[in-house]
Amino acid sequence: ILLVAFPFAHGIVLTELYLPVAIMLAGLILRGVSFDFRAKVNLAQKPLWNFLFYFGSLVTAVSQGVMIGRHIIGYESGVLGWVFAALVGICLPAGYALLGATWLIMKTEGSLQLRAISWAKGKATSKIPTPSTSQVSFASQKGPIEEIITSLSASPARLSKIPTPRS
Repeated sequence: ILLVAFPFAHGIVLTELYLPVAIMLAGLILRGVSFDFRAKVNLAQKPLWNFLFYFGSLVTAVSQGVMIGRHIIGYESGVLGWVFAALVGICLPAGYALLGATWLIMKTEGSLQLRAISWAKGKATSKIPTPSTSQVSFASQKGPIEEIITSLSASPARLSKIPTPRS
């Protein structure tokens, strides 16, 4: 559709994002193959296919982050543009992990929910000093993510009152 409706934009976007898209597709193929082979191999080989699934997922997420970073800076080709794109590529899997942990907090109960709360706290309170996480100059302030996770972890039973469709 992009080629037919906007051929000029298609030419610019695909020219600039060809390598990250190709790497993302390789990661998606690796994920699919490892997911299928994991179910068919013997028990001794499952850790290898688990790792390959993890690696394919990581490659896919990092590639998506690089594409988003390149798009944000307007496909600038300088070193700083690629550094920014790489930084976004590193941060996007952490954002996906936080999203997955918060989904588990909403949809599960018991020990898995408590583990997901600890995972979400680990992702939300990163080691990078920001106004919401720095212990030096902003010790008394919490960011919005930390406040939500703290309030949920104080009373996990409150989550059962959230109306969500279960399938």
